[in-house]
Amino acid sequence: MQAARGDWNVAGTPISINMTTSWDAQIVVNGSYFGNVEWSGRCTNYKDWVVAGNYSSSVIDANYTYLKSKSYNITKNKGVFAHEM
Repeated sequence: MQAARGDWNVAGTPISINMTTSWDAQIVVNGSYFGNVEWSGRCTNYKDWVVAGNYSSSVIDANYTYLKSKSYNITKNKGVFAHEM
């Protein structure tokens, strides 16, 4: 995740990542073995309906079934996280 953040920042859209276990964070990253599904990472965005439907938070799910497999190297994992961010 940190390596993906570094690549994202080099691309010109800097972000910061503060590791927390709190659910009141704007971006939450979860990791689990979700099984043999169609995705290795997914992002669900939530809207704040009070202020014109602006996005208020996101949850990124990392599927360890693929990300921790031998066919996924560090470059591919970084690509998944950069895409989800």
